[in-house]
This record gives sequence, C-alpha cells and structure tokens, in this order.
Amino acid sequence: MTYSYLSQPFRMSVYILMILWIITLTQLSCKQNAKNIAAAGHVVRADKIISYADSLQASADFGIFIAYIDSAYRSFPEASPIDYWKKYQYIAKHYLDNNLETAKARLYTDSMAFALKGQEQRHKEAYVQTLFAQGDVLMAEKKYLEAFNIYYDGYNYAKKNLDSCRLAPFTGQLAMIKYWQIHFRQAIPYFLEALKESACCKTQDDFEHGFVLSQRWLNTLALCYQMSGRMDSSLFYLKEALVLVHRQKARSHQNKVVIEAALGTVYGNLGDVYQSTGQYDSSRYYLHECIRINDRPGYNIVSANLSKVLLEFINIDSDKPLSTGIFNQSEDSLKAIKAHETDKSILMQTWYQLKYAYYRNVHYIDSAFFYQTKLYRYVDSMRALQRDLRLADMESIFAGKDMEYRLSLLERDHRIRKDSLLFAIISGLMLSVILLIVWRNLKRSRKNIAELSRLNLQVSQQNDHMQHALCSLEQSHADNTRIMKIVAHDLRNPIGAIKMAASLILSEPATFDEDKKMLNIIIRSADSSLGLVDDLLTTQTRLEEIKKEPVDLQAMLHYCADLLKHKAVAKEQHIELITLPVILPGSRERLWRVISNLIANAIKFSPVGAAIHVSMEKNEQAVRIAVRDNGIGIPEEMKSKIFDMFTEAKRPGTAGERPFGLGLSISKQIVEAHGGSIWFESKPGNGTTFWVELPGNE
Repeated sequence: MTYSYLSQPFRMSVYILMILWIITLTQLSCKQNAKNIAAAGHVVRADKIISYADSLQASADFGIFIAYIDSAYRSFPEASPIDYWKKYQYIAKHYLDNNLETAKARLYTDSMAFALKGQEQRHKEAYVQTLFAQGDVLMAEKKYLEAFNIYYDGYNYAKKNLDSCRLAPFTGQLAMIKYWQIHFRQAIPYFLEALKESACCKTQDDFEHGFVLSQRWLNTLALCYQMSGRMDSSLFYLKEALVLVHRQKARSHQNKVVIEAALGTVYGNLGDVYQSTGQYDSSRYYLHECIRINDRPGYNIVSANLSKVLLEFINIDSDKPLSTGIFNQSEDSLKAIKAHETDKSILMQTWYQLKYAYYRNVHYIDSAFFYQTKLYRYVDSMRALQRDLRLADMESIFAGKDMEYRLSLLERDHRIRKDSLLFAIISGLMLSVILLIVWRNLKRSRKNIAELSRLNLQVSQQNDHMQHALCSLEQSHADNTRIMKIVAHDLRNPIGAIKMAASLILSEPATFDEDKKMLNIIIRSADSSLGLVDDLLTTQTRLEEIKKEPVDLQAMLHYCADLLKHKAVAKEQHIELITLPVILPGSRERLWRVISNLIANAIKFSPVGAAIHVSMEKNEQAVRIAVRDNGIGIPEEMKSKIFDMFTEAKRPGTAGERPFGLGLSISKQIVEAHGGSIWFESKPGNGTTFWVELPGNE
C-alpha cells in the first residue's frame, strides 16, 4: 500500500512488525509441538517436562517454571545427554525470545554444545540447532559478523549431513535474517529454497514443518515481493498461504489459536497488498477479517492493531470518519501490549504516523507537528537500530567462508598431489626393481623350464616302463593265482583218496594198535592238507565273484558253533553264543568260513577250560559280530602283519596246533568282498576280540 502520508522507512517498519508476529506464532507452535530428537528412550519424558513448563510459563513468572524444570530433571537420573540438551535449548530460547539476559542465553547454548560433545554425528540435527542457537545469541548481542560465521558453519554442516526436509528450517532462518536486514530481493531465493526443501518432507502431518514454518515463509516471501514492487507475485504467495491455512484448519482440530491467528495475519497482509494496488473494497474486507480474528487475548494483537491503522488510513484517504477506535487509544495501553520490544516500537511508530496524518488532514498544525516530531524520532531510532544489522553483509561472510573452505580444499589437494607424486616416484623405483627381479627370474625360469622339461621326459619314460612292468606283474599274479587254484584243485582228489583209504583201513577190526596210530596221523595230515587246499582256493576272492543269496546269520552262527564244538570239548572249552534273528544278502559258504575261522582261532589260542564268547548286535546300517577269547593275545610286533597272506606272524596253538597263516587274510578278503570290515583288539595275555561288520542292506 502506498499513500502520501507514510514514509518508506515507516512502511518497512509496518511489514517487519507483521512478520515478527508471525515468528512469535511459530515459536508458540514449536513449544506446543516439541521437536522429535532421538533421546535414547527418554524423549517422551523430557518432552512432557518441557510441555508442562510451557503451561507454567503462561501463568507464573520465569523463576517458577525454571525451578520446576530443575526439580523435574533431578528426579530424572537416567536422563541422557540429548534429554539435557532439550532442557538447555528450551531455557536458552526463552531468554532470547523474551529479551532477558543474553549472557545467560549464551551459557545455556554453551551447555547445549557441551551436552552433545562427542555425539555430534549421532545427533546431527541437534548439533546444527546448537550452532544456530549460538548464532542467535550473537545476533541479539549485535555481533553480526560472528553470528554469520557460525551460521555458515551450521548451514554448511546441515547441507552435508541432513536431508532436504530437515535442512528447510535452517534455510528459512537465513531467509528471515536477510528479511530483518531489509534485503528483500536477497531474501527471496532463500525463502523459495526453504519452501522447495520443505516440499520434500514425506508427510505433511508434522504441524511445525508442514504448516507453521511453511505459512511463515509464504507470508514473508509475499512481503518481500511487495516491498520489491512485485505485487502479482506477492498476491500469488499470500493466496498459497491462505490455501495452506484453510487446509490445515479442515484437517486438524488442535492448535486452533495458532491456526486462527495465522489466518488473521494472512488476511491483514492481503488487505495491505490490495490497499497498495488501490483496491480499497477488497482491502477493507480483509483488514476487517484480520481485526475480527486477532483482536482478542491470545491472538496476534499487534496484527489486529496494524490492520486498524491501515483501515483508518483508507478512511482518511476516502474522507470518511475514523471507525476502529485505534486513534483514541492511549500510548500507555499500546505500550502495555505483551510483545517484543521491537514490535511495540513499530506499533507505536505506526500509531504516531496515523496521528500525524489525521491532524494534518483536519489542519490541526500544532498537533500534527507534535506527532510528526515523535514519528521522526522513532524513524531515526529504527534506522539506528537497523543500521549495524543492515551493514552486516551475510552474503560476503558466506562467500568469504566458502573461499576459505575452497582454499583449504586446494591446500589439501596440493598436499595430496605432492604426496601422490612422491608415491608415484617411489612406486616407479619399486616397479623398476620388481621388473629387474622379474626379468632375472624369467631368465632363470627359462633354464629351469628346459631342465624340468628334460626331467619330465625322463620321468615320463620311466613311468611308461613302470606301467609296462606293472601290467606284466598283474598278468603274472593272475597267472600264478590261476595256477595255484589249478594245483590246489588237483590236490584235493589225491589227498581225499589218501584220507578215505586210511579211514577204511582204520575201520578194519584186525588193524593193529600201532597201525591205528599211524593211520590217525595220516588222516589228521590229510585233513590239514585239505584245509590248506580250501584256503588256497578261497584266496583272491572278489566282489563280482560272490553269488549272493539271503543268509540267516543267526542259524549260520549256531551251525558254526555246533561244527566246532568237538574241538572246544577236546580242550575242555565251551562256546557262549548270543544271537539275533538277522537275514542279509551274501555268500553263506564264505561267511561261514569267516566265522568258523575266527571261532577256530579262538579255540586254538585259548587255554584249557576257557570260554569262547560269540555275540551279535544290529543297528539301522550294519550288523556286527564279535568273537572274544581269553587266550594268549597277539603281541604288538605281530599286530600289523596279522592279516597278511603267508604272514610270518604265525604261532602254534596252546595245545600245539599247527598254523598256516592264511585264515585271517582270506577272512579279510571275504568280508571286504561283502562291503564290510574286520578288525581286532588284543592285549598280550588278556585275550583277543575280533569284530566283523557287514552292511545291513545292499
């Protein structure tokens, strides 16, 4: 709005007053919606303490609610560093918002930094808020250059470590600083960037980010465009703010005062823009709406009073009587409004301007001169107040810091390049040495390869000779086995005939006793010879040579025990048999030979009157047969040779029985041909146990 009675500094003051009230609403909302910073499981309790302190602040003095916070935290011994950070942030913000003691505010912002020491990376957003809070204290102390330096550090850290949604409040704060400096054109890009970042938030249900900050930035952006003479853009963003407020009002029934006050503030700004463009009817409508909403306790009283002033200016321009009553309010009543001192100064300046305009219009020259003098004093005081702030160039500070940062990067790059060059030189020298070593080794390797090739050829030739010799040996072995079997088979008939003839002669009644002794010797020798022949025929048994059939192991063990019982009785021994009903596939004749051989050996090497134990057990995979005696045992030096064919580990039995040394070797071949295994345990003088394990299913 432009009119002949208002100076440009005054107009700036009006707009700054409006936006400061928007900031106040934002701060109230922030207190009603405590920020959700991770607090190691104590967020809810810390926020409840601060929320209750807010309620005390409205009805008690500052000391009471500070005492409450201290008392509440004393009963909160498990409070984490981030819980204490919340406490310090709240108190520091109170000192700053209410223009109390900046020295105390500085102490609490330092405490915020101390609480986060060593945990900055864990609580990145809280760390940035701490830096901005320290910058706010410096701004309050009018140390603008120092404040901009720390703002830069915080904002630069935020850009590197926070997502766009969480970066938006800090971008918006820099925009507000530019606005307070009355650098409206420079503030516009910051506001646009903050709105763009805020749009990246995943949810709009966050009251602070989704509504309070967004409507604040839209309102202030519109004022920046208005002060830059771009009324169309100003109206566009005010209407965007209006849509946002109506949408929030329909969506949420909470924070009603904040939403309604924001709506009234947007109406007041719309009335101002329409007045600036000469659309007085629209201006009157929106100014009246602002007064209707905000002219009551708890709302934006300053916005309502400013709207009253603007409405009276329209009445003066239109030669209509004053209607809002703001003209007749006393200075004391205006100064009693609870607001920031700067807000009250701007309100008083606006009111003096209205007084001056009215008295000039009705030609009360003395009164007009009186209020004009007061107006100029206030304008001068505002200019003095803003001079240092306006002269502080945030952009230059940021550019300088950027330059310092880039210089540090260049220095680091220079060091890296220098180190890289040194590393490259060293690497080159090392590579040269390595290449020299490789060349020498390659040269040496060529000689070694030639020698290895020669040796490999020699080994290959020797291998061919050995393979040929092995084939010849295998053929010779096969021939020997075949010849041995033929000879053994051919010996069975004459030996059998000798035994039969001796048996017939022995059966004659007229045979002399001396002849009977000789005949018995012949028969025993024939039996031994037939056993040896059977052993020779059984050697070299192979799996493919075995004809398998179902074998009743229980019956076979009883049969073996019965056949060998006469030998045990001859030595006054007895056989103890424990069996199970088991049937498995195999060669009954050859398995019988294995068990018979083990029982016969147990009888042979056990003393007179001993017991021979034969047992059997079964599981899901195998059948195990054990033959245990209490005989002389096997000496250590014979254990490794016991299963060798024609072994030297042969001893006569306890009654002088003759050993052949083939039985265990043949038994091992038969068991392994059935897919089983045979082993023993023995201690000299304490007997021997042989185990035979055969697969249960094949």
